[in-house]
Amino acid sequence: MNLYRQANLTVEAELVRLHDFLGGVEGLQRLRPRSQREVALQEAARLARLMRVRGESLLFRRGDPASAWFILLSGCVLIDHSMFLPRNW
Repeated sequence: MNLYRQANLTVEAELVRLHDFLGGVEGLQRLRPRSQREVALQEAARLARLMRVRGESLLFRRGDPASAWFILLSGCVLIDHSMFLPRNW
């Protein structure tokens, strides 16, 4: 999971920010019961690695083993000749 790192945030504040952001991710909203969802959000926030990627960067190729889950916050990404933009969380 890769997100932009916000400058000058403490680790605890950053975890809260990630937790809040991930709470809006459609796939995670479907987890039930609520306690299971909360545990999943906390774990995802704890494991997240924040990064910024330059334009025209190749993140992975078709057939590569899955090693990360990318969440696009700004910019756009080209996948199989289709452009995807970030959702308004």
